[in-house]
Amino acid sequence: MINFLCDPWIYWFAAIILSTILTIKAVYFLPWASPKKNFTSPFFLGFALSPFLLGFLSVLILKVFTGQSHTTHLVCLFVSLMICNLFIVVISKPNNKTSYTIRTKLYRDEKIALALLLCFICFLIYNSISYPLTQADALEYAQMGRIIYDTHTLASYPPIHPGNHPSGFYASVTHPPLYVALIYLSYLIQGNADTALLMKLLSPWCLIVATGLVFAIGNLINRRTGFFSAVIFISTPLLFLGASSSLIDSLSVLGFCLVFFSIFFFSTTPLKLGILQGVFLGVSLWVHSQALLFPILLIVGVIAYNGIINWKALSTQITTILVVSFLIGLIPYLNNYQNFGVLISDNPLVFNIKSLYWIDYFLIDRGIEDLGAQIQYGLFKGWFSPEAYGLTFWLMSLGLLGLHKPSKNKLFQYILGQVKLNKKILFTAFTVILAYHIGIILAIIIGFNQMFRIERYMLIIMPCVSIIAGYVFSNYLGAQNKTKLHKFFTATMILFICSELPVFIKLNEAKNTISNDTVIKYIRDNLHTDSLTLATLSADMYYTKQKMISNLDPVLRGFYLTKSPAKGFSILKDLGITHIYVTANSQPTFYNSTLPEIIANSKFSSLISNYGGKQLYKLNANQEITEIKKTKPEINLLASNIAWQKITSLIIGGRKAVSKITLSSELIKRLNQPTIESNFRIPFSLFQRDFTTTIQTKEKIKVQETSEYKFDISLEGHGLLRFWLTEYDSNDQLINKSMLNEIILGMVVKQKDYIHRFLILPNTKYIVIGIEHYGTSNVKITKAVLQ
Repeated sequence: MINFLCDPWIYWFAAIILSTILTIKAVYFLPWASPKKNFTSPFFLGFALSPFLLGFLSVLILKVFTGQSHTTHLVCLFVSLMICNLFIVVISKPNNKTSYTIRTKLYRDEKIALALLLCFICFLIYNSISYPLTQADALEYAQMGRIIYDTHTLASYPPIHPGNHPSGFYASVTHPPLYVALIYLSYLIQGNADTALLMKLLSPWCLIVATGLVFAIGNLINRRTGFFSAVIFISTPLLFLGASSSLIDSLSVLGFCLVFFSIFFFSTTPLKLGILQGVFLGVSLWVHSQALLFPILLIVGVIAYNGIINWKALSTQITTILVVSFLIGLIPYLNNYQNFGVLISDNPLVFNIKSLYWIDYFLIDRGIEDLGAQIQYGLFKGWFSPEAYGLTFWLMSLGLLGLHKPSKNKLFQYILGQVKLNKKILFTAFTVILAYHIGIILAIIIGFNQMFRIERYMLIIMPCVSIIAGYVFSNYLGAQNKTKLHKFFTATMILFICSELPVFIKLNEAKNTISNDTVIKYIRDNLHTDSLTLATLSADMYYTKQKMISNLDPVLRGFYLTKSPAKGFSILKDLGITHIYVTANSQPTFYNSTLPEIIANSKFSSLISNYGGKQLYKLNANQEITEIKKTKPEINLLASNIAWQKITSLIIGGRKAVSKITLSSELIKRLNQPTIESNFRIPFSLFQRDFTTTIQTKEKIKVQETSEYKFDISLEGHGLLRFWLTEYDSNDQLINKSMLNEIILGMVVKQKDYIHRFLILPNTKYIVIGIEHYGTSNVKITKAVLQ
């Protein structure tokens, strides 16, 4: 730990200021086109390059001074920044002050857009600082940054040798180390890796400077388009909330903004321009393994912007781009090849265990199992996932529909690149969006679901979508002078933003303070340092600082292959595992292994902490394997005297389920059958994420508070199934509603026997148990016992 003479925030902002000054001064050496039009663009580019400069300096220091003290690394960082700033000042020539006639007066709609933009920036920063990390990916990156901090070397990334670090964390990630290097830098400056303090500002920083690049590109069309595009871009729900949650997506999007920016703002020979764009592309390849899509999108953008009329110069430019970018950007991917035998991979070794049936998890859990759903939520997810992208894709589409259909001659001019600048920018943005969606079509055809199953991956084209959507506002406002129409579209802009606020509010309410979570707190405060916890969600263990084994660690392969709970128990004990941490959001490593049977059987384990779907079990010692006597009578929930009801609801907010609207509620007719069935079907499996069906006990079941119960259920069917527990006090007032767990019944695993143990909360007198299934799905319950 470093003992600072002043507050770490001062060092943090000093590093940002020094790097930003350096990059702003450096970009003035670039061959800018149209100085009058690009008057402010160098500032935005300089701000955007600052995170990359600090990230690469951190990578370089970790490589050159590997294993050295934190003080050495910190001194090297600031000395490097100061030397580079001094050098750039020495070689800089005095600026020739040129007088430009720049419109400075803001119109009313621009003032509104600017005010909204500032509000989003302030809210983003406040949100980031105020809440602890909650997203699994962010917690995993924080854990990897902590490992680098503790080991003083980048050789510990990726953490594929968990035995080399006290945490035991395992992750076979193949993303370049730029983001984790920035996280290490934040820990280095704050003087410890105990908490994610400065780290929480990295993603907001990247999103804010990326918004500046979007404004600069839109400003090439007109300033109004720049403002509107920036507001639409930063207000994208998934991007905004991801940045406030410290997800890596902001850095990925910034990388693409940098690449997209390079298409429009520079003018020089094809060879020099290719070198410059190749450098930008090569730097961006370090942000995320998804960036391997950037070369294709950049080439498409370059062709669309320049046209093919001068194809020889275009060929030189593209060839240079590829050569330069690969020389810079392929370094981390070659390191992946050395570690894993592939350039990129999203498949840990555990994914290759066929008996876990991961394919059902990836497709059914995300509601994209069938072709109709893949088209809706894969190809057209920009339009059908408003909880992720807001209304931006719809606004873009309305604008495109409002345009006149170009003649064949006009279309030929676009292809040749012989159109005005504003049209070239819009055409380039549209072409990049089209190219990305063609890639999704190909991915659906070949079954490469990684490209279309994850909403966050499409965020990289949001700069393009936002610019077209911003132009829609600008075009209609600028083309009409009527006051009523002007006010109408200004009001529409405000409504567009306000329509997304409920999503922000709901998702922020869902951000529980994990650091103070009951189960996590129990692990942190009560487990002995010699304990070893098997974590079904290893990200949460960041707050415990206890040693773990991740559920994706290859050392568990033998455990996942066994079908015997007793054998599985022995394997866990042989690995030294003492506890098992379980979350409600399950993976196949849980429900398709013997783990549920081990924690459900009191011969093998004891439930010692339980709250909100999270549980901690202690594995019994071998000599303690004795069945605990039953103390409560069994309740057959399928008995004829217990009524069940079926509730069908419309989900608002897709997979985020911002709220639900009940469409129907009815008693389930039993017909003297000892089973309960429920099914829901929509033609072509459309709207899989927008409908849910819940079957639950109609009468409240009386229970003993603070007692342990077992829910023993046998079911068959198809779809994503979630088990819910609702608790009430003696006055029928709601105490808590939590998801117990979830399982997936797919094409192979069509039937499941499942037992779930849980502790009743204090003051709970009655409970209701429900099973929820999503979209086109069905379930048949053949056994349901509470004991």
